[in-house]
Amino acid sequence: MVSWVHRSDARGTSVPVLYASAQIRSRERDYADAMARQMQIEKVGSLMPFTCAQVFDMAADIERYPEFMPWWISVSIVKRQDDTCDVEQVLGRGPVRVRFASRAVLQRPQRIDISSTDPQFRQLDLVLRVLPHAQAGCSLAITLTLQLQSAWLQQLVRALLARTMDEVVAAYQARAHQLYDGQLR
Repeated sequence: MVSWVHRSDARGTSVPVLYASAQIRSRERDYADAMARQMQIEKVGSLMPFTCAQVFDMAADIERYPEFMPWWISVSIVKRQDDTCDVEQVLGRGPVRVRFASRAVLQRPQRIDISSTDPQFRQLDLVLRVLPHAQAGCSLAITLTLQLQSAWLQQLVRALLARTMDEVVAAYQARAHQLYDGQLR
């Protein structure tokens, strides 16, 4: 509830002040807090001279991520059923390690949807899209939506995430060139 109340200023004069109830202030803080903590970043890589199927297959080879992706320490597919993989992975750098479970839904050759309901995340959605180009070839677009349970950790991750996503896109592109340069397309 919003109402006018009278407060005394420094001279003791009664001054009308608009007052919002604690319930309204709490809701406004919760909403602002949630918006401040959720991050969404989209990165699109440059044109690669490979087919969509080649780039998709490289991105879908999840267990090889530790070989070429920054931050990926280990990946294990725990369950595979049709086009869905349940994945356990460890990401980290230096002494910092984060272990979590995720689910990857493969939609060959256009898209991979990755999500996690792991308790440390309020939301983790990663979408990899393979974008065909009219001239031939394709590019890889990555959209990450992330919200952590810890506001402190969210602020730390926010500071690193844009640069990290650039590194991830570059790693996918370098891997595609490593695998497919010189092959017929």
